[in-house]
Amino acid sequence: MEDEKTDVGTSASLLVVDDDPLMRKLLQRFLSQQGNYRVATASEPETALQLLQSDWWDLVLLDWLLPGMTGLDLLKVIR
Repeated sequence: MEDEKTDVGTSASLLVVDDDPLMRKLLQRFLSQQGNYRVATASEPETALQLLQSDWWDLVLLDWLLPGMTGLDLLKVIR
């Protein structure tokens, strides 16, 4: 699992949940360059749920198709 965090004097916390490693990396780099955002990534819904329970997130970006469930299913669990 290649989940990562980037912390640079933050103003908002963003969580990217995507099973595609390239998409996770691209979104993490792009979002980190757009402002003082703390960007974390998760490749699996279970990891995302652990991160969501352990910290506050201002924005969560979900892939539509994830291993074991859809992004919509994960959103229902989060809500």
